[in-house]
Amino acid sequence: RAAIFGLLIEAAARLPCDDQEQILVLWRRRGIRAFGDMFETSAADKNVPQTRA
Repeated sequence: RAAIFGLLIEAAARLPCDDQEQILVLWRRRGIRAFGDMFETSAADKNVPQTRA
């Protein structure tokens, strides 16, 4: 998914049109929605005690 998203951002950046900035903002927002959950931890994860191996 990340590779495809990166390709879409790259393609949008190369578009020769007046709406280029709007398109880039749109794709970045979609990326945040699609991949933002990977960087967040849930409240349940924060309450789990860490153990050392």
